[in-house]
Amino acid sequence: MSRTGGPAACCGPPVSDVNKEEQMAGWSDVTEAPVSHGRSFRAMAEAFEEAADQAATYPELVRALTERRAEIDPQATELALQCIVVLACRKVGETPRTLLEDAFKRSPSDEYWRAAVGGRA
Repeated sequence: MSRTGGPAACCGPPVSDVNKEEQMAGWSDVTEAPVSHGRSFRAMAEAFEEAADQAATYPELVRALTERRAEIDPQATELALQCIVVLACRKVGETPRTLLEDAFKRSPSDEYWRAAVGGRA
């Protein structure tokens, strides 16, 4: 099954029933988040709220999220990223791949990231 082009592609990759738990679920699948994500989501929400109270700029949001990085687990971050990408692609009518590829074109190079930022977790 192909999911290229159009808003239908925002539903994510198809998932077979075989080893479903070992694969990443489709981005539109709604499942109950593990309890541990609650703390992470609250920390992210606080960061977004703090950034909104400021200038609501990229640097403000990055700073607010970075200050809370110990409270935010990687799995919750990935889940939030997937949900935001789905929201964005549905709003603009693009596929997640197209949306992310366009964002990557505007991003710092891997070399810059590794040298300037990558070493700090």
